[in-house]
Order: sequence, then C-alpha cells, then structure tokens
Amino acid sequence: MVFIIFIETLIFDVTTKGNTLISEDSTDTRYIMFADLFGTTEYYRRNVDPLTTTTDVLNIWENEILVTDASKLPEASDIKRAVIWIQGERIEYEVRDTVNNKLTGIFRGTKGTTPNTLIQSGAEIYNGEETENIRLRNADGTLIRDPEVYNWIKPVQIFDDQIPYDDDWDLSGTETAYGLTYDIDSGNVTFGFDCTWDDSGSIRTEFSDGTSLFHDVDEDNGWDSGEKGLKDAISLTDKGTVLEANTSIIDFLQNFD
Repeated sequence: MVFIIFIETLIFDVTTKGNTLISEDSTDTRYIMFADLFGTTEYYRRNVDPLTTTTDVLNIWENEILVTDASKLPEASDIKRAVIWIQGERIEYEVRDTVNNKLTGIFRGTKGTTPNTLIQSGAEIYNGEETENIRLRNADGTLIRDPEVYNWIKPVQIFDDQIPYDDDWDLSGTETAYGLTYDIDSGNVTFGFDCTWDDSGSIRTEFSDGTSLFHDVDEDNGWDSGEKGLKDAISLTDKGTVLEANTSIIDFLQNFD
C-alpha cells in the first residue's frame, strides 16, 4: 500500500499481543494511526475490547444508533459532540440516551472516513475522543508525549513486584514479609508502602480489624508495594503492577482510566 495524496484517509489499527516471555505482567495493547482528509496524522490508543456494540442494523440513511449500553460511551451535547469509531468509520453524535440506549444527532463519515453502507447488529464501538490521543502538549505547546518519536518505550521505567501486598490486605496469606502475612495480587495496588517500610510516615491506612499502618511515598521510585526493583520496558505490552503518570506512551496505552 502506498499513501500518495492527502485527499484520502488512511487508518492503521495495530494490536501488540502480550507475551509472558516478555513479562508476567505483559498484556495486549492497541492503537490506531489515523491520517485524515486534511493531511493531519494522529495516533490514538484503543481499548482491546470494545466499549459496547450495536443492537440493530445501521443503514447509511438512518439518524440514530442503537447500542447495548450507551452509558459506556462518551457524553455528548449539541455544543460538544462526542466521537466514536465503528468499522473504520469516525462518527460524531450530539445526544447519548442512556435510558433507551441510543445515540442521536449523528454525523457519519467525519474527517474524511468512509460511511459504511450497512453496519450489522453486534458491530464493535470504540472511543474516538481526543482524550485517547497519544499526542499530549503542555499549556505552552511543548510536547509531553510525542507519538512520532523513534522509540515509544525508551523513556519509561516500570516496576516489578518482589514482595507484593494484596489490594484488600486482610492479615492473611501464605507469604510473609516484615512479620506480615499476605497474598500475591496480580492487579494494580490501591495503596503503597514505601520500599523500606518501617511503620512510619504521614499516610495512614486503617483496616477493617482496626489495624493501622503508616507509610510514606518514596520519591525516587513512586508508589511501592513491599520491595520493588526498576527495569526498562522491552515491549509496549510490558508493564509492572504499579504505573507511573501517563506522560509516557507505554503507560498511557496500558492505563485506560
């Protein structure tokens, strides 16, 4: 395929599959590269799974879209239309009806994408809002996240658990550290102990049995869960159990807030 002129749109939908040989925390990531009708190329993160699906056929002449769960889609108004993608078509809408699960005030084939003549029931719907744009700028216009840098994973460091505490710590488990028993939790940690935890600090966590633990934030390594070590990511799918701020592309792709 050769991209010759800007009066045609071009969309690449890229999925990078997770692989436990890369990391035990490796998970699929997905993004699209969208060259629009006006010669602008942007990169957007995309959830691997759709936000929701259509529940009826959508013909090209119809003015509403019936969906399984409209509450999963971006809010909209006639002042600020929301954006979704369905089968390579960028669609804007003015009304999100969460009672009847439908979208109205729709604008088909925006930014030069081709309107689908017929979209079948069950078609997958994805977020098209600018919140998903990988490109991020400061107020002065300087780039914080630049999708056109040569290496998306170069600037990031991620965390590996060496002693992971579970989110909902209940004083039980098969592992022991610092005199505490715990279970290994594979998800993100909701609160962090500093890596040299000594039961001191300005942050207090109280558990249901009345136990209180005090901890502080480790400024060098971010929020820690037990002891952690730093390592460089080697793939877009590679992440630790604690993510830093979304200023890096790999964190932004992994952390769908």
